This record gives sequence, structure tokens and C-alpha cells, in this order.
Amino acid sequence: MRAKLHWPAGSTPADHLGESGTHSQFLLLSTLMLVATSLADRQKISLEKLFREESLLERVSAAVASSNSRIRAMNSPASRLTDWNELSLERFPPKADRPVIVRVPEADPEEETISERYATGDHRSVEVRSILDIPQWEQARWIGVMLGLQHDLPIVGLHFEDREAGRQIFERWRERFGARDAKGAIHIAILRELPGRPPSHYAVLLMAGTEPGDFAGTLVSMPSRLKLLEPAADTNLRFFLDNYPAGGSFILVPTYVKENGEPDLMMDLAILKHDLSIRRVADIGKSDLEIIGVQLLEQMEARDGSPP
Repeated sequence: MRAKLHWPAGSTPADHLGESGTHSQFLLLSTLMLVATSLADRQKISLEKLFREESLLERVSAAVASSNSRIRAMNSPASRLTDWNELSLERFPPKADRPVIVRVPEADPEEETISERYATGDHRSVEVRSILDIPQWEQARWIGVMLGLQHDLPIVGLHFEDREAGRQIFERWRERFGARDAKGAIHIAILRELPGRPPSHYAVLLMAGTEPGDFAGTLVSMPSRLKLLEPAADTNLRFFLDNYPAGGSFILVPTYVKENGEPDLMMDLAILKHDLSIRRVADIGKSDLEIIGVQLLEQMEARDGSPP
């Protein structure tokens, strides 16, 4: 099999700035290689299971989104064998005789521990739970949150700078979870009383929802997004909270700010939800999902300095 790869000049696969452009190409290339080099019964069904049950899209998104981690840690965009040449004190040329392969019986899966599987690099030890297509979110640019009421029903609007990309996010959510997110697959939390900040400031956390015991004995990767809101007054937040009964329903919609400053609520993509989490930061425990939002706030403070 032969292939010709066209690549932007001066760009590398590990270039963080090229994530949105390379994501789809990596996915297409890996799919073509899989189809061309392997054969399985009911191959279409097998591919669909990779996407549906093995979180293939989420795994690719997570891998591409973290492409700059090695640059930050190792000051190198990729690992190459030549990097180790200077550390090699002696060379060992391959022997001419054929090696003898001694097969080791596979371990009983029931006896494997999570730590052993993780130590050997077994991806089965890491469960990926994601509602975020990271390149899509980077393109949409989530810039704010709208809290309000419509026909006495609370509304949470996610403001996107790119209207069409924001619509595509919600279209994908409705395909996966339906117009009514009955199982709480999309977890939304409002974090209040942020340490060191005025009472009017709050944060909104977005991530995949889980149930207790979902990941017992399993390492978990759960991409998330946090938006810090810094209004001068808490009028809108208090109005929303006063009209949102505990455990009540609300509508999640994508929104876009028009040129005249008015919000455009795309109600045709609305998702009905029943599980809005409203938490004081001081009440969040280490085992709560919202602890991820607290950690993100701490990272923002360390990066940008102490809050006003």
C-alpha cells in the first residue's frame, strides 16, 4: 500500500496550534490504515462499536488536545530513537542467528489488578467518559453563560462566539442523548462563593455525568470545561436561583450574541434536563464531581495571580 501525505510547512503532529486542523486528518488516516491492513467479520459493525462502545472519538480528541504536554515537560515535540544515541556507551549489533520465542501464558483477567495493568501501559485500565469534542469546542469558543426564564422554566444558555460550531455541539449532543437528557449524561454545575472573590462571581462546570460506582476500581479520564463569570452584581444569578426549585427541570440551549447585543436563543436545539448542581465551593468534597471545577479554579489562580 502506498500513500501520499500532504502536510503544512513548518508544522508538526505535536504542534498545539495545529490541533483543530490535524484532528480530522489523524482520525481519517488511522481509519484508512485500519481498513487497509486488517480484516474482520462484519467490519462495518466492528468500526461502529469502536466509535460507540470504545469512545474512539473521545480518545483521539484527548490525545490530540494533549499534544503540547511533551513539549512543556521535555522541551521536545516528539520522542525519537536518535535522542538516546548520546546516552549509549556501547553498541549491540543484531545477532545473525534466529531468536527463540518463548510464549508466556496470558494472565487470568480476573486476577489482574488495575495498578498492574496501568503499570504495563494497558489502555483497558483507563475509562474515558467525555461529552466534549475538544477541537469542536476550540472552534466554537465558549465565551459566556446566560441564566434566565422562559414560560416559567429556567434556562441555561451557553454563549458561543462561533454560532455554527456551537450549533454542531448541540446537534451532536441531541444525537447522543436526545432532546431530553433523562440519564444526566451532561453534568452542569454552578459553583458559588468562590474563595477570595466577590459574592457576585461564580463559575459554570461542564463535564460528563456519572453515577456512584460507575468506575469502581478503574482509572478515569473525564475532559471538562469551566467558565468563570465575573459580573459586578449578582442580580441575574439570584433571580435564576430564586426561580429554580431544588431538583427541578431546566432547559439547556446554545446561544449567540447578535451584532445589536441581543442574545439569539437557538431553541430548536434545546435539551431538557433535571439535574442542575448548585454548590458552594466550601461544601464540595474530594469525591464530588465538582472537585474538578475547584481544581480548575485553583489552576487559574496560580496562572493568572490572586483574584481581585
